[in-house]
This record gives sequence, structure tokens and C-alpha cells, in this order.
Amino acid sequence: MLPTIDHYTVPRHMNDLYLNYYGSQSCPPEHLYGPAMRDHYLYVLVMSGKGLYRVRNRDYPLQAGQAFVLFPNELTMYRADDREPWEYLWFGFGGKLVHVFLAEAGIDIEHPIILHAEPQRLHRLFGELFGHESGDERRDELFYTGCLNSMLAEICFGAKRESHSGRKGHGGNYIIQAQNFIEQHYDKNIQVHDVAAYVGLERSYFSKLFKAATGIAPYEYVMDLRLSKGKQLLRETDMPVEHIALLLGFKDTFHFSSFFKRKAGEAPLHHRRKHWKN
Repeated sequence: MLPTIDHYTVPRHMNDLYLNYYGSQSCPPEHLYGPAMRDHYLYVLVMSGKGLYRVRNRDYPLQAGQAFVLFPNELTMYRADDREPWEYLWFGFGGKLVHVFLAEAGIDIEHPIILHAEPQRLHRLFGELFGHESGDERRDELFYTGCLNSMLAEICFGAKRESHSGRKGHGGNYIIQAQNFIEQHYDKNIQVHDVAAYVGLERSYFSKLFKAATGIAPYEYVMDLRLSKGKQLLRETDMPVEHIALLLGFKDTFHFSSFFKRKAGEAPLHHRRKHWKN
């Protein structure tokens, strides 16, 4: 289990790139941060478990090996899974050059998720931060800036590695298109062949590519998204279960309730009673 660490760096004199703070945490089930807005960037690397990141009314289910970036002046929320809560590392940062580095890697508010093929490289860099003993202020600032440069290089390299994987170097683009399509049509009972056809790939090849990039099969991704949306509606609205079932693409309450109980381990109404937000 990760210790809860929240370390703030020294006052800064550099404006191009600077590290604000960094830390780690093992979250309890359903631990929630937000909705909140910040004036800097935040990078969060999932070490284990699962969770959800929400920005601009879009939900991104996440698991170990994935990371997400929070952008300045954007209302965001992230929450640990209720059954497999996540552990994560993070650092806050800013500077005039940040958007240049992120844009080079294709990371923006519409594409804030990163899949790291070799997250242990970042683990090592975080280890250097946690092991640093503060001393001279100017020396500390140079150390933190050096670590930030190394981490951004690894993050951007990792993001490029994802976007250049797969057939003809565009696997990441296919995955992004597929995820966007699923986000927009998860309520229409879409099948894997529908998503594959949308991105222009053969079904079995697409399924292999999608699982390699996200860690789960396309069908499970759709089901996880439906489950996440269902939980949100049960917790945050008083909408009848039969209406929620239809909104999520189920033909009736029975099929939705069976699905929900199988995936969440409890009936929809029981989940609502446990987590109702007044």
C-alpha cells in the first residue's frame, strides 16, 4: 500500500517549466476528489486498482498502467472504484512551455488519457523525488526542474508510443476514435462489430488492438461504461430504474438489473440506498 504523501516544492524562479508538488495515495473505496478547478496542470498515474476521471461531462474508466492529465481552469472530478479502489502517484506542474510539450504528444483536454507501456520508468523518477533531501533552495529548484523535465519526456514519449502503435502506426488514433464512438453511442446497444466498422478495421484485429491499448476487451469497455453511468444516475438522481435502464440501452428493467447485479454485486435499488446523495 502506498503511503499518503503530499510534498510541496520550493518557491520557483523559473517560468518555462516548474514543479508545484507531488505525492502518492492509497484510496479507500469511492474516495472522491472534486468537482474542483485548479490553476495548474496535474498528472496522475494509476499504480493499481481502478477509478473514474470526469471532465467536460465525459467519464474515463481507468486502471493500472494508465494516467490522466488535469488541465488548468477545467472543472474535474476523479473517484476510486467501489470494489477495487486505486492507488496513484501525482505531480502538479505549470509553466509557459507545458502546452507545447503536451501538444507534441497529442495530449489535450479532449484526449487526456495516457497508456504507459513501461510505467516503471516513471516509478523510478517518482522514487527520486520521494528520496530527495531538501537543502539549498536554488539547488532544490534545479533538482525538481530536472525531474520534471525527465518525467515530461517519459510521459510524452509514452503517449507517442501509444499513438504510434498498431497497424501503419495509427493504432492509438483508432483507439481514440473507438472510445469517442462508444462514449456517444453506449446507450444504443452497440456491438463490437459496430465500433470496428466505424474505425474501419476488421472485428478480430480491432479487438486485439483495443485490448492491447486499454487492457480490456471492447465489449467489457462498453459494459464498464454502462455500469459507471448507471451508478452515477442511481447516486445523483431520483430517476426510476426503468428509465435508467432505457437510457443505458437496455430493453427493460430486468436485463439492466441482472447486468447491474452481476457487475456490481448488488441490485440497483440497494446501490442507490447505500450511496444516495441528497
